Amino acid sequence: MRNSVVAAAALSVLPIAGFAAQSANATAMTPKTPTPSPLAAVTHMLECGSDDSVQAPAVFTLDCSASTTKTYLEGMKWSGWGHDSANATGYLVKERPSTTGRANITRYPVAVTATKLAKREATQVYTKLAVRFTHAVPTGMDRVLCFYLAKEGRTQAPTPARTATRYMIECVDGNFVKKPTRFTLACGDDLEYLEKLRWKMWGPTSAKASGLLTVEPTYAEPGPTLRYPVTVVADRVQAGQGKQLFTRLKITFTGKKAPFEPRVMTVDLPR
Repeated sequence: MRNSVVAAAALSVLPIAGFAAQSANATAMTPKTPTPSPLAAVTHMLECGSDDSVQAPAVFTLDCSASTTKTYLEGMKWSGWGHDSANATGYLVKERPSTTGRANITRYPVAVTATKLAKREATQVYTKLAVRFTHAVPTGMDRVLCFYLAKEGRTQAPTPARTATRYMIECVDGNFVKKPTRFTLACGDDLEYLEKLRWKMWGPTSAKASGLLTVEPTYAEPGPTLRYPVTVVADRVQAGQGKQLFTRLKITFTGKKAPFEPRVMTVDLPR
């Protein structure tokens, strides 16, 4: 009789021991949250102006210029605010005007890291943001963008690292173009040009598009207008006339017919 009572008592303990083990495992598996920094209350970022001091902002403007396209972060959830680096997840939003009067808004999931603390009076400010697209990447942008924020506020847009605007010069000095839908190659007679260009990427070191190379007949050699499907790569960035310029086009004929072989032509652009 005594043995059965002892056995029953032992069995009654097992669920409690099992629960304790499960609780210990659950505790071990729980991710650690960053210890709050004692400097969190005096840590800020400056948004656009010297008076626009924000802490762990849910919304933060990236482009402070008067551009019709607004670029900002929203839905930001921060961790580690006040430490040497703070991290957040949220969205980069591009808000463009439309002809209907309603804004055309596109949201891209991002991960954000704020770093490079600097002293500002009785506070400290983050002066660099790294924004990484975690899913789709907007056309013409890198997967990771860096924005530099001033210590004393800023009135212009922050400078994105490696994404300064690139241009091409069409025919004559000063005729700067960006993402042209039509681009003249034979500038002397305007009879050979690219058209219906659709730019898939306009980046810091190269740009890519698809379209048509069109060759119109001359008075001396009448005939039909010829159009060839092509892909276009603009590259070889150089400084010129106060701009960063693509100075070479590589044109590849992708259709069944090409005006010559090999099916790639290279065009040097003005600079």
